[in-house]
Amino acid sequence: MPATRHYAQRVRYRPGRPRRFAPRRGTRPTVTHFGYDATVDKSRRQSPASQLYSEEQVLKRNARKKLVNVARELRRNFSVARWMLNQHLDWVAMVTFQSRCASIATRTEAARTELEALDRRREELVAWWAKPWNFDIAGRHGLFRSIRIAEGCRVVDGDLFYHKLSDGRTQALEGDLIRDSRSKLPDRWKGYTNTQGVLHTEAKRAAGYEVCKRSGNGRFDHRAWVASQFMTQFAYWDRFDQLRGVTPLAGAINTLRDAYEGATWALLKMKIAQMFGLVTQRESGEPIAETDGAGDTDNEQPFTVDLTAGGPFHLDIGVDDKASFLETNSPPDQFQSFWKESIIAAMKALDLPYSFYDEKHTNFFGSRAALIRYLLSSTWKRLDVDACLDDLLSWRETLWFLDGVLDLPASLDMAELRHRWMHRGVPWWNPVQEVKGSLMAIRGVLSTYADELEPMGRDFRDVVDRLAEERKYIAEVLGQDALDAVDQMQEAKA
Repeated sequence: MPATRHYAQRVRYRPGRPRRFAPRRGTRPTVTHFGYDATVDKSRRQSPASQLYSEEQVLKRNARKKLVNVARELRRNFSVARWMLNQHLDWVAMVTFQSRCASIATRTEAARTELEALDRRREELVAWWAKPWNFDIAGRHGLFRSIRIAEGCRVVDGDLFYHKLSDGRTQALEGDLIRDSRSKLPDRWKGYTNTQGVLHTEAKRAAGYEVCKRSGNGRFDHRAWVASQFMTQFAYWDRFDQLRGVTPLAGAINTLRDAYEGATWALLKMKIAQMFGLVTQRESGEPIAETDGAGDTDNEQPFTVDLTAGGPFHLDIGVDDKASFLETNSPPDQFQSFWKESIIAAMKALDLPYSFYDEKHTNFFGSRAALIRYLLSSTWKRLDVDACLDDLLSWRETLWFLDGVLDLPASLDMAELRHRWMHRGVPWWNPVQEVKGSLMAIRGVLSTYADELEPMGRDFRDVVDRLAEERKYIAEVLGQDALDAVDQMQEAKA
C-alpha cells in the first residue's frame, strides 16, 4: 500500500514550472476571520460599506432637502410628532435671564452695591431687548419666544442661523436658506470652499455663509454673503468635521411615518367595516317582512332597517333564520401593540420617556425615575441653548457699551460679566416631605438655599427680595404689630 504524502511534502519539481505543495487527501484548508463580526459579510444582512464619508457627503443638498421636508410634514400633520416637539421645547427652551455680577464682588459694601446696581441695569436692558420690536427685524418674535422657535427649527431642520444686524436686532434664518446656489464667489472669498452654503477653510473653520431667498416653486436664489462674525449657527452636532447640523429625528422619521400611515389605514378600515350593517340569512324563499308588489318581483323592495331612526325594530324571521351585524376586530390588538412600540421607539430620538405620553404607563416612582433620567439627558441640550444666548447677549452688550448705554465699573471688564439663564424647573411632588428634607440638608450643611430652589427654576435672590418687599408692604399697610404677629406664627410652626 503506498504511503500517504505529508501535507507539506514537495511534489516532483520540473524546471520552468513553479513549485507547489500537494494537500493531504480528504482535507480542506480552514479560513479563519479575526476581528469584528460587524465588518464581515455573512450574506444574512446588507453588506457593510467600506467607504467613509463626511456628513455633508452622506447628506447632500438634495438629500438634506428631502429630509427637512418630510420632517416638517410630520410636524404639520402628525399630532404625536407635534407633541414630541412641544414636550422637548417645554423642557429645553424655556429660560429667563438673571445677571449675577454681584457674586464676584469683594467684601467691601461699596463694591457690592455697585455691582448690584449693574445687575439691575443689565436685567432692565435685556428685558427691553427681549421685546419683539427690539429683537426681531420683523418685529414678530421676542428673545424668549424666538429661542423656543429656534430650538424647534434646530430639531426639525438640523440647524438655524441668527444674523446679527448693525442696529442691534437679529434676523432668524431657517436652515434651508443657507445653501450653495452655485453663485460665483466674490474676490474676498477666493480660496474658500462653499459646502452647502458654508464658506470654510481646509480645517473646516467657517469664514462666511451664503444666504439665499425663496423665489417660489421650491427654488432658491442667491441673496447675500455674510461673514461668520455676524452669524450665530445653532445646530445639532454629531461629528467634529461637520459643517451643517443634522436633525436628531433622522433615525425616527421612517418610524413616525409608518405609525402615521398605519393609523390612517386602520381608521379607514374601521370606517369601511361600519358601512356594512345587518346581515340576514333566510332558509325559505320568502322575503323577510312585507314587500311591495303583492308577489310581483319587479316591484318588490329589499328589506332594510334604519338603525339611526331610533326606537325598537322587529324582524320576521323563523327558527332557522339568522340575523347578525357584520363586525371586524379593527384595529387588531397586534396592530395596536406594534403602533405603541413604534411611538416608544420614535420618542427615544428626543430622549422622551413613554410615561410623558401615557401617564398610566407606570407608577409614581417609575414616572419620577423617568423624569430624572430625562433631565440628565437634556442637560447638554440646555447648554447648547445657553451658548447660543450667550453669543447673542455678548454681541448686544458690546453695542450697548459702545453706545454708552451700559456703563461698567472701572475695575470690571466685559469678559468678567456674569449671568445665568434659568431653565424651567420641576415643582415639588410631595411638598411636605421635600421641604423637610431640604431644611434638614441645609441645617446639616449638606446643601444651600440656592441649591434647593434652583431645581425648581427659582432663584434664591428673587425669593429673598420678594420676601423683603412683602414684609415691607405688611409693615406699611398693617403696621409693625401685624408683621411681628406673622413672625410669631412662623416661629410657632417651626
